[in-house]
Amino acid sequence: KFTLSLDNIVFYHPEYSGHIPGLHYEISKDQEFADIHRVAGIRGTYIISKWKNSQRKSISDIITLITFDMGNRWHTLKPPTKDAFGHPISCNITHNNCSLHLTQRYLSMNSNSKPILTRESSVGFIIATGVLGDSLKGKQNLYLSLDAGNTWRQILTGNYLYAFGDFGSIIVAVEHFSKAGPTNELYYSIDDGYSFSLLKFHPDKIRVYGLLTEPGEKTAAFTIFGSAEKRHEWIVIQVS
Repeated sequence: KFTLSLDNIVFYHPEYSGHIPGLHYEISKDQEFADIHRVAGIRGTYIISKWKNSQRKSISDIITLITFDMGNRWHTLKPPTKDAFGHPISCNITHNNCSLHLTQRYLSMNSNSKPILTRESSVGFIIATGVLGDSLKGKQNLYLSLDAGNTWRQILTGNYLYAFGDFGSIIVAVEHFSKAGPTNELYYSIDDGYSFSLLKFHPDKIRVYGLLTEPGEKTAAFTIFGSAEKRHEWIVIQVS
C-alpha cells in the first residue's frame, strides 16, 4: 500500500521538463533524476527540493524540506542564528518566512554548486551549499549540520567545493573557479567547522574544478583537480 508523502518534488526528465528561467545547461537523455537526498547512515532522513507552485518553475520557486520519519512529516530546515563571523542572522520561518534551502543536483548543474554531501563514514554530518530566505534564490554560503539536519551552522561564506576526511574529523573546502576565480588556498577544519585554517597547496593560483578524497573517507588525503591559470595544462595535487 502506498500513500502520498509529498507532491511537487523537483524532477528532471529531458522529454518532459521545460526551460527554467535563469538556468542554462545541457543534460543527456539518460540523466533524468529527482532532487531527493537520503542522508547516509541515518534511517528515514531525506532532504528534498520542492516547487512552491506547480505552475511556476523558476529558482525563486524552489524550497528545501527535510523528513526524519521516512516522509510522514516534512519540515523546513532550521536556519542558523549566526553567520560564519558570529554576527546574528535575522531568519525565522514564522516571522519572515525565512529558512535554509540547500542546492541539490537540479541547481548545481548551472551554478556549479556542489550538491549535498553525506557519508556512511561520518554519520550525522551534512555539508551543503545553501541560501537563507524564502527560496533557493539568493547568496550562496556553506552550511554544516552535525546532527543529521536538525540544526545548522554557516561555516564559510561563498561557494566552495568540499569534502570530509578521516571519518569526518577533517573538513576541507576550496573556492570553485567559476565563482571566485583561480586560487592556491585550501580551507581546512579539525574542530567540526567552528574554525578554519588556510593551506597554500601550490606556488601559483590555479583554476580548481574538483576536490576528492578516497572512498570511505578513512584518510586525511585529498586530491585537487585543476588547470593552470594562463596556459592549458592540467594539474593534479594531493594534499594530506
